[in-house]
Amino acid sequence: MPRQHRWPTIAVALILWMVSATAAFSHATLVSSQPADGAVLDRAPAMLALTFNEAVAPLVFKLLGPDGAPISIAPPADGGVSLRIPVKNLARGTHVLSWRVVSADGHPVGGALLFSIGAPTANAFKIADGDPVRGALFVIARVLLFVGLFGGIGGSLFLTLYRRPIPGAAHAARLCTGIGLIALPLILALQALDSLGAPVVALLDAASWRVAFASSVASMALTALAGFILGLIALSGCVAPRLCAVLATLCAGAALAMTGHASSAPPQWLSRPAVFLHIAGLCVWLGSLWPLALALIRTPDPQAPLARFSRLIPLPLAILIAAGGVLIWVQVPDLRLLPETGYGRLLIAKLALVAALLALALRNRLNLAPAVMAGAPGARRRLFRAVVAEIAVTLAILGLVAGWRLTPPPRALAAAEPALVHLHDGETMADITVAPGRPGPVVITVRLTREDGAPIVAKELSLSLEQAGLGIEPLTRRGTLAEPGTWQVSGLIVPAPGTWTVTVTALIDDFDKIVLDGPLLVQP
Repeated sequence: MPRQHRWPTIAVALILWMVSATAAFSHATLVSSQPADGAVLDRAPAMLALTFNEAVAPLVFKLLGPDGAPISIAPPADGGVSLRIPVKNLARGTHVLSWRVVSADGHPVGGALLFSIGAPTANAFKIADGDPVRGALFVIARVLLFVGLFGGIGGSLFLTLYRRPIPGAAHAARLCTGIGLIALPLILALQALDSLGAPVVALLDAASWRVAFASSVASMALTALAGFILGLIALSGCVAPRLCAVLATLCAGAALAMTGHASSAPPQWLSRPAVFLHIAGLCVWLGSLWPLALALIRTPDPQAPLARFSRLIPLPLAILIAAGGVLIWVQVPDLRLLPETGYGRLLIAKLALVAALLALALRNRLNLAPAVMAGAPGARRRLFRAVVAEIAVTLAILGLVAGWRLTPPPRALAAAEPALVHLHDGETMADITVAPGRPGPVVITVRLTREDGAPIVAKELSLSLEQAGLGIEPLTRRGTLAEPGTWQVSGLIVPAPGTWTVTVTALIDDFDKIVLDGPLLVQP
């Protein structure tokens, strides 16, 4: 094989290796804790433990006592599936363990564990869930990266396949690539801050950068950088332009398959290839739109680029739609969760925009494109405006997709541990389990017992949730007897996170009833 043709083979092998090297990355979720969230303990524990669905690396741990003051603890030194924090001499009352770890997919994951010793106290703790400014910057950086990948790399692919010059197109592709190159260091810097929940000044600390470069985000950035370089080489026309453009597109797909919620969803043998194909299809489709728009207004004969576009697009479009359907199936195990989660609402909005985009594309293909090919007066201008509308809808879709980083997918929420509450008065107790312990549809189990542990037989039971701070009146549902002393309440939706007042009313007979109430903490 000639030497000048060896490096493309090496590049392909390197891309495949980078994709396979990240096959174990997944989005970490807390699946259990000791003590359980919301538990009331008779005595102080000697150890706190958090168990995740995959190995994580510890970042920040903070324990707050009943008076709200921090308690000195030794955070876990090493990562793993289960993290243990030794504690001693904890006072009676309610404590909060605020924790933050980084998962293998590069996403920092945080939360709070609330437990009480002896009895719950009236302290109200509020654990910050990320910096909204940093979150907004992450969304902006992701959009800039998408512009580079789809506008720069995708544009270079169309231009090299078309071969004929389109005035201003190569310059526009280089501009999009430059925007993507700017996004890469910004994403790494934000990852460094987000991983530790640190302020901007932490960028001066080498430890922050070590965390960022140890995550899958660094692999993503390096692979995207390789794609941008290959795209620029393709635009220069110096060395195998078509091959470089194809390799750049493969890098774009591989980069986004290395990190993020979708790529880390199980089963990864399905989710990672689906992300790869979805991104590659987007590069071909979206990267062809703006060169086509330029060709419609800047070339004397737009029939040739339009014909090339029409022949090129159907297969990539079918691939990206099929891959997108697979990713929805992987991320959303229950479609009923869509309107009840932030991720689901973004997905609904995205699908609505995608439907509008496909309707525009179908109109262009069936009506406007044939009119342009036939030389109908004004058809070029009408098709140009329609393509610009497609680009505008595409940018809106990319903005929504970038916002997914701030919202865990339903499949991650489904793995979250339930919220637990223990209510008692002098003679009776109620152990309440709310699964999942997140906003949205829940199933609540109530176990009524006496102090000696004997089940309480009741004629009927009802449960209500109330949060006066949100102006929400009590949400009341009747329970169904599952076994003696155990009732199940379904058909209830928790509309928002926060501290709710839960009230259990059990009718023992026509003259006697039990009423127990207390706080229920619903995590965001």
